[in-house]
Amino acid sequence: MSDTTSWSKFTLKVRRIEAALATAQASPNDLILVAGPPNDTSFAAIIAARNYGIGILPLTHNQLARSSELVMTSVTLELRGDDVIRTLVAPCAAEPSSRYPPGSGYIAYLSSGTTGVPKIVRQKRRERNMRGVAVMGKYGVGRDRGPHLMANPTFHLGTLGPALYALECGNAVVIPEQWDASSFAKLANDYALSSAFVSSDQLIEILKVEPDMPPSFLSLQHGGSYLARRLKEVAIDQFGDGLLEFYGTSVGVISEISGHDWLKHPGSVGRPYPGVRVRTTAGCAKGGLIIEHRPVGNAPREIEYPGDIGYVDEGGYVYIEGRQATSADALRIQNVLSEEIGIISAVQMSSNATLHFAMEVEPELLENSINAVQSRLQEEQVPVKVDLYNGRVFPRTESGKVSIVETNSSWSNRLVLEPIVRLKSPAAYS
Repeated sequence: MSDTTSWSKFTLKVRRIEAALATAQASPNDLILVAGPPNDTSFAAIIAARNYGIGILPLTHNQLARSSELVMTSVTLELRGDDVIRTLVAPCAAEPSSRYPPGSGYIAYLSSGTTGVPKIVRQKRRERNMRGVAVMGKYGVGRDRGPHLMANPTFHLGTLGPALYALECGNAVVIPEQWDASSFAKLANDYALSSAFVSSDQLIEILKVEPDMPPSFLSLQHGGSYLARRLKEVAIDQFGDGLLEFYGTSVGVISEISGHDWLKHPGSVGRPYPGVRVRTTAGCAKGGLIIEHRPVGNAPREIEYPGDIGYVDEGGYVYIEGRQATSADALRIQNVLSEEIGIISAVQMSSNATLHFAMEVEPELLENSINAVQSRLQEEQVPVKVDLYNGRVFPRTESGKVSIVETNSSWSNRLVLEPIVRLKSPAAYS
């Protein structure tokens, strides 16, 4: 972002918003929704609400428009400081009162909605208040370190959490007005960044431009999404042990793994954090993941079914092998497509006898990419027919992820067109 603010001005803004909340007689059972772009005012509102001891749900204007049905019962409130920010107050009637002790202050997030309708998720809070933050050097934070880059200019658990953590550890936070992988290294050098958080899609884009990072850069953190092993190895070669992968769900972060640990346990997303248990529907064997979270207060233990297929090894490391609706053959094809440098992203359109994939391809690399993919898929001997379509540009969420739901919807009537490549079953190769 082009605007900057000093710590003293930021702190003053936090105090003004706290005073505005007191004047508005906000109660510990309220959830304050702040609508606006990620900037110093929205960050100040988040910290003010947490200090004041109420819940806060930060949304950009686009997120608010996409989730209007979730906040229709809210009433409007204006907070006036140096800026005017539009907020909404909604009672948390749907949540057990024992889950969030009065005055605890918590943050709610809107999920990205890549595979469905976005939903509001209230982030758990510990029963006891904590003073200060444990500064962990592996995250590239601390007063002697450079700024943190919040690569996705939006409010989601994966992006806002690391940015708030860096801010509370004494680091500045840089927010680009628009994501562009080709300018990532320039941002890192211009601001002497020490850390950044990117989505898995953005990580793939970064690897394909091979950025020249400054010596100050220590930690590149990315969201946990199935990533072809060859790409992960390339990322570790580029960023070393400073590459951290987080695996999580809409409810919270489940585990993390460094580049060093990943090389010891290829394909793993790490061990679950304390208070989180991961098992599968097949017991110790590979199956659908089941995640159990430690209960808060008197609330029951929360159980999640994230829709991922994987397993847990004897050492407690969790492995993700794809989505439950994804076949092994489709996963192999997805790996081939994602590893090709000219292909930006690929989405499976259907899962019948013929697998349909739409792709975003760099125009100047289209012919070379298609030839390379044809060769690789013949080597893989995938026992199905594969149709590849040029998807041009896919619809994306605010966080930069391809929206699977919107993409499938927009392509549902296009499969009558001739694909740019039609690969037959391996029997035709002999």
